[in-house]
Amino acid sequence: MSKEYFTDNIKTETLARLIDETLRYEKNKKGDPMRMSNIIKTVSAVAAIVLVIGLINIVLPIWNKDGEPDTAVSPDDANSYVATTANPANIDRGELFLPQIIEKSFYEDRILAQITDTRALDKLDVYYTLKDPEAPDLSDRAREDILVTYPITKFYAVYGLDWNISYREKDQLLSYIYEYTDITRGELIEMCLKIEYMPVELDERYANVRFGDDYDTLLLDVEWHTYETWLEEIEEYRNYINEEKQSDFYINLSDEEKKERDIGNENWIKDFEELTNDIRDKRYYWAKSVNGKNASALLRKDAPGINTHADLLYEDSDGYYILPVYPYLPFVFYYDENGEYQTKFFDVVDSKHEYTTVMNNEIYPFCADLLARGLLSQKEYDYFTALDPLDYFVDIYFD
Repeated sequence: MSKEYFTDNIKTETLARLIDETLRYEKNKKGDPMRMSNIIKTVSAVAAIVLVIGLINIVLPIWNKDGEPDTAVSPDDANSYVATTANPANIDRGELFLPQIIEKSFYEDRILAQITDTRALDKLDVYYTLKDPEAPDLSDRAREDILVTYPITKFYAVYGLDWNISYREKDQLLSYIYEYTDITRGELIEMCLKIEYMPVELDERYANVRFGDDYDTLLLDVEWHTYETWLEEIEEYRNYINEEKQSDFYINLSDEEKKERDIGNENWIKDFEELTNDIRDKRYYWAKSVNGKNASALLRKDAPGINTHADLLYEDSDGYYILPVYPYLPFVFYYDENGEYQTKFFDVVDSKHEYTTVMNNEIYPFCADLLARGLLSQKEYDYFTALDPLDYFVDIYFD
């Protein structure tokens, strides 16, 4: 998370809301005039950044060489992993939350110093680790690892929460803060504003997102194709192909390009038709819509007993489709020097921690090279180097 991440990924309205909420907290606090001046300094700094940046674009679309938006295809194995959901983590923005990153002095003075229970302190010590590249006796490798996975430490010393902590353990740590400290929600927001960090719990981008047992699991409301709607889908695709052949785009293609496109379309129709009997017999399911959005080419599942993945849990007890964000297959797609469509896949990552490392060590350099060679536009470069797996799936499946 860089210093730019906060302002590049937060809506202006969200920032104003957080500032307003924090100011209300300070206004209601009695007998501590110095704290109001501190928060005004914080608000002024953040507001200045927003004024310089102007309106913030959260996600930039990728445009193909013909000027039309491309939609990246979700990795085939994205839904082929077991995930259970006992207690969905519905975000409550009116209560305390457990930040992934906590500023060093706030953590030590406002949390650790107030907790008297040894067991609680030991638990916190297990899951929160100091991330300070300026710490003495730190090896170059350790310092580099901190800056790669916690780039915010270039500006602030922080305590980072273990990326692999379970939702149950997070709930336990939060209970300690409730029990032993007098920290308020306003103070937590103030701390986040100070270090320019936006936690998931406060981010309006996720206000309508259904999470599972953690923030790396999404719950989707899926409408599956019936036999009849599947036949309609195939017919609509045939009509689309016929209409395309009458378009200026198709007419202006070379004979070789027309042949390649025709073969590709025929293969799509063939693949769709081969699934028809399985969908009729309910051996295979293909999504017609997800959360009310057309997503027929993005989500599918097998019926129990069909293949090696048949024992996986696809739905929770409420019938929501369970989609783990990780494992995730990072990718970059582009057109090479010959105008051929290419996709570069990187190693599968199992956590946000691993993804951040791959982003800094592999994706950034790869995209920088493509940008320098004119194979990526600045818009495309900005998209791929800011792409977050959670946001990728949220943009696909949620409004």
